[in-house]
Amino acid sequence: MTKAVLVLCCLCAVLTLLPGCRHQMAALQTAEGVELREGDKRILFYRTRPLKMEDKYERAGYVHPLYDLNGNVMTEDGPADHPYHRGIFWAWHQVASRGVLVADGWMSEGVAFVPLSVKCGAGRGSTFLSAGMLWRATAAPHDLLREHVIIRAYPAKKGYRIVDFDISLVPLTDSLALGGADDVKGYGGFCLRLLLPPDISFWSCGQEVEAQEAAVAAGPWMDFSGSHEGMRRGLTVFCHPGSTGASQNWILRKRKSMQNVVFPGRHPKMLPPQGWRMRYRLIVHNGEMTQVELEELYRLYNKR
Repeated sequence: MTKAVLVLCCLCAVLTLLPGCRHQMAALQTAEGVELREGDKRILFYRTRPLKMEDKYERAGYVHPLYDLNGNVMTEDGPADHPYHRGIFWAWHQVASRGVLVADGWMSEGVAFVPLSVKCGAGRGSTFLSAGMLWRATAAPHDLLREHVIIRAYPAKKGYRIVDFDISLVPLTDSLALGGADDVKGYGGFCLRLLLPPDISFWSCGQEVEAQEAAVAAGPWMDFSGSHEGMRRGLTVFCHPGSTGASQNWILRKRKSMQNVVFPGRHPKMLPPQGWRMRYRLIVHNGEMTQVELEELYRLYNKR
């Protein structure tokens, strides 16, 4: 066991405060993962220690819970209908080395997630975590890929909060390829298992989008809005245009499932030696943001 893993496996806490904020930004690290906060409000929790559902479907390296602006949970982890779904996550059914399927990262079959290191803190008007993870094949044990994620959350503004994801995936074995479901849906990539209200709606670039069985071609961002306990709330996902797999294809679901920015689809895509860099921005909002306001926020993100 590495020194970094030993650090994760013992209970510890690191609290970092950012001076000058009306509600101070903070990061709390424990043996289970890292929680980002603003004042007494929780923003999200990122899991580092592997967790199983139904004594299988082991997962780590994902966000749950994600909280709305009022501190209510927005995500699900291990729901009864799809126990392998987990909050905000990135996963692929087809994990292949030299053309041979060796694991299913979506179902967590044939792969173990090994935490490498984690750090967290506050600075530059935000709070952040930075974490490394190995994907390890279990049938013939060997390391497949090194993952590194930086998640940065910003102070809430009037009606919304920004949370950024910067995900790097670097292959550690020859000819590593990742692909979505081997069917017409092809789902795989950046995913959100959200608590879905009956009145959920999908909007992209000023147009309402209808959910379909297969992926829907829309814009580079998608808004998910609806009611929760009598109040409106929403979550918008921006895909950075410079991201590997910058996609305008979306799997959308109104009941008991996840939402997915589809990449690369049904056919596996090989990772170059330098790997993939995937960037997304979440806008957690009060359900009252206009399409014009969201489009302006996307334009600003586009310039980063």
